Amino acid sequence: MNSQPYALYNPAMLPPEQLLAEFTARRATLVRIIDVIRNNQPGHPPQHALICGPRGMGKTTILWAIAHTINLQEPALGEIWQPVPFDEESRRVGDLADFWMECIRQWEAATGFHGDIIDPLLDLPPDRIENASREAFLGLVDRSG
Repeated sequence: MNSQPYALYNPAMLPPEQLLAEFTARRATLVRIIDVIRNNQPGHPPQHALICGPRGMGKTTILWAIAHTINLQEPALGEIWQPVPFDEESRRVGDLADFWMECIRQWEAATGFHGDIIDPLLDLPPDRIENASREAFLGLVDRSG
């Protein structure tokens, strides 16, 4: 029996090793997406992948499997790719400014970096927050290597 009953409905709650060990139904899709990420070359436009489907298909689970595979099994990819998982549902995102600030929050959570970034953005005039938030997030990504 699963010692984490709610993990059945929330793959973010599963230990990474358990999620990967139990991830079988879409293994070929996981391998294909990891290959796409692996074959992206610095200095060239990256190949994108879109995962869509009805509720319950496993979209969130495959995204967590991608993140865990990069973090645990692909050290070379882990050097150049930083998975930044978002909550499945977020009521904090109402516009693009909110989206970029949420990107900053999730980046900080994923990387362990905690700077004083959000508060100064909130002090800006409303018409400047979106661009400043985007630039702040992209600056974090650029500085990470």
